[in-house]
Amino acid sequence: MLRRARVSSESGPNRRGGPRPVIVHLVRHAQAFNTHRPAGQPSPPNPPLTPVGVMQAERLAARLAGIEVDRLVASPMRRAVETADHVGRATGRPVELLTICHEHRAGEGYVCWGARELLGHYPRLVVPEDLHPEGWPYGGEPFEGALDRADAFANWLREQATAGSGQLVVVTHAAITRLVLTRLLGLEPRALAAAALDNTSLATLRLDPTATRPVELLALNDTAHLAGALGLDPLAGLSR
Repeated sequence: MLRRARVSSESGPNRRGGPRPVIVHLVRHAQAFNTHRPAGQPSPPNPPLTPVGVMQAERLAARLAGIEVDRLVASPMRRAVETADHVGRATGRPVELLTICHEHRAGEGYVCWGARELLGHYPRLVVPEDLHPEGWPYGGEPFEGALDRADAFANWLREQATAGSGQLVVVTHAAITRLVLTRLLGLEPRALAAAALDNTSLATLRLDPTATRPVELLALNDTAHLAGALGLDPLAGLSR
């Protein structure tokens, strides 16, 4: 039997009766075989993490275990779920899936795992009603469709800021992160197209619907947890 639940806010107002700011960490998944595969081999469908990606995810998890994570949300794609699973085991938070934050791909794609197969590998997942039980097609998405999803994703994040408080971690992907940041920050859709987002990097936002600036970008492409790690650190040990 599939375990299904709506992804909804568990946090509430503060003691003074109003919502406190929400800190959102948008995390790109760890390195996966879709971008780092052995020479001459095709990209596997619904690719898992590479061995390097597993080590990156472990370092990310150790870092996030040091803060009070109130909720942990992930894209339903395997590489994001696998990354979030490391974080969930380190923080004690269940992984809640959010379908609208999956990656954007205009070209040909593949069929991703549906709810049944995901739960077979990760039985503690919280699966939303809109995730197909048997698989769903990824790829062939027009840019306009990705923008619509980015708008829905941005609105969902604003709802979390209105309804609750605390720290929210969303394990997602590079392209959709760039798009949702433009929607939240009021930028042109392609304004961040060239922005680097390394594997397991954090884009951290402060969302406060009561403030003059309701959205504040605190960090972009933050990979401090990989600093100095041979073969993992995208800055090769350079000071941050």
